[in-house]
Amino acid sequence: MIKNICFKSLRFITQVLCHIADYFMKSCEWPSKKIIGLFKKPEYSRQGDCQMTGQCCHMIGMEFPSSWHKKLKLLELIKKWHFLRYNFTYRGTTDNMLVYKCNYITKDKKCGIHRFKPALCRDFPKTPLIGFTKLHKGCGFYFVKKEGLQFEKVLQDVKQRNETPITPKPYPADLTQNSPSEPSQTNNQRDD
Repeated sequence: MIKNICFKSLRFITQVLCHIADYFMKSCEWPSKKIIGLFKKPEYSRQGDCQMTGQCCHMIGMEFPSSWHKKLKLLELIKKWHFLRYNFTYRGTTDNMLVYKCNYITKDKKCGIHRFKPALCRDFPKTPLIGFTKLHKGCGFYFVKKEGLQFEKVLQDVKQRNETPITPKPYPADLTQNSPSEPSQTNNQRDD
């Protein structure tokens, strides 16, 4: 009992320290993104919304360089970091990805800490400078190439206009008086 309380207390303190360290790392990352953003823009734009399927919480893939396959101690350290920082349980490795499951997901596939979820989850899927993030089947997000963004916007506007009913405007009085079958007096005078 006491051993369990000590373990939970130690884990909580470690998690708080990890959150603080992560905050400082993110704050250092922000200026570099702004500077790079001045010179290079992402090729794709993220569109859509989360469909709340929970697939991204059950199968979280963290990419790592292929050279790390030989560095088992480093991979173990990364797994422990993800457990302490995000409460992710390691499920296996595929290609260059560490695959995790989130322990905060509830039985109804909802996020148990939705209001306080980490930036990693809030920002998913990220928009990299080159290419786009691989998505789970059924994910509500999709990526559109930046040149195609104008077309997508125009298409969306047209769809919205087609959904709204069109009310016909009354014709001006001078156009409705003379129908095409009835010649007007001004046309008869010109024929003379």
